[in-house]
Amino acid sequence: MPVNHVETTEIPLTLPTGIACTASPVWIEVRPDLKRSAALAGDILTALGKRRDVAGKGRNENEDIALAIAWMQAYAITALVATEAQRLNPLVLRQLTTIAKSANVPLWLLHRAPRSDSFVRALERRHAHPRHLDEVPPPRTWHPTVGARPTLAVSLPKVGFHQFLTACHATLPPKALDRVLLRHASTANHCHEVMQRDGAEVDVIARLAEGILRPAPQDDLLITDIRALQLAAWHRDVYLKTDVTQLVASPERQLIDAHSVDQALVAYRQPQRAIAVTLTMHQVGVRTISGLRLHDAQADGTSITLPDGRPLELPEHSAAALRALVTLRTNNAGGGATPLLNSPERAVSQMLNDANTDLNVRVHGRRAERHVHPNCWLRKLGLTPHQLT
Repeated sequence: MPVNHVETTEIPLTLPTGIACTASPVWIEVRPDLKRSAALAGDILTALGKRRDVAGKGRNENEDIALAIAWMQAYAITALVATEAQRLNPLVLRQLTTIAKSANVPLWLLHRAPRSDSFVRALERRHAHPRHLDEVPPPRTWHPTVGARPTLAVSLPKVGFHQFLTACHATLPPKALDRVLLRHASTANHCHEVMQRDGAEVDVIARLAEGILRPAPQDDLLITDIRALQLAAWHRDVYLKTDVTQLVASPERQLIDAHSVDQALVAYRQPQRAIAVTLTMHQVGVRTISGLRLHDAQADGTSITLPDGRPLELPEHSAAALRALVTLRTNNAGGGATPLLNSPERAVSQMLNDANTDLNVRVHGRRAERHVHPNCWLRKLGLTPHQLT
């Protein structure tokens, strides 16, 4: 890839403070007295939104370089722009050129006086092309969007599931009542179909409860769905006793919507962490995650094929993480049958616990705790199933 250099003496430059967009240039500033190319890789990772204060920051310099290259490819970065390039010694300049070449992006070196003779000769050896500042690809920053937790925007009556619909008819205005009735009927029908197909065993009820919790609904929607689950279970001769106060306050309850979680996962430099969290949010257990193979992942990051043959589509930033992970594992592994995450079950569980600490993303429930029975997990939510026959 070409190396370009731009004279910027007496021209004020401001380094972008935000995170680089997908398919945009990455701008970094060369630090004074820089002697390690790994520091440049760390700055590239920071420009791509990877935080140094979260788990997995690591101390392996070669890993930082490999990660920087993989993430630039995953985000389809179009150029690498280094300001204050006159600070580069010939060795680090050579290493920076290698990083840009490995990521298949052009390198732009913005420099100003005073410049050492060794720096000028290094530019000549690389046949760097002189350019004007207005030719440098401008920085483009990513602006996270605010997600929203789903809600019905109603104030529900505090009654049991057997009185729920009657109380709603008596207390809610017509438009609010329509929203509750439509949602309740839809959820009850879905739960009934699943139980008719798979039975009303505890693990089935737990799976349905996980599906209700995953979108991080507000209290009103959560309670409406749980009341519908109770009704469906009752018709299958199961009384699902519910402590609503415990349910809404349970640490097993996700409080961030899936879109916001996906954006929060940008912080992780290790792509396997984002993949582990995303898969767990979709009710995939740590044993299954640890057992995934490289051939289960689509190279373009769109999906992962689970052991049951079901393709799981990934959101935007998790898809980028999968592309980066596939690049890393392809470079380090032999073939498609090698592990995708290359992490044992305990390490995957720790990743989920770290996500709770780092990002307040709660995905460390029963799917992370391999030996917790669904009954125990349901009790943490205030849900206790009782067979009526």
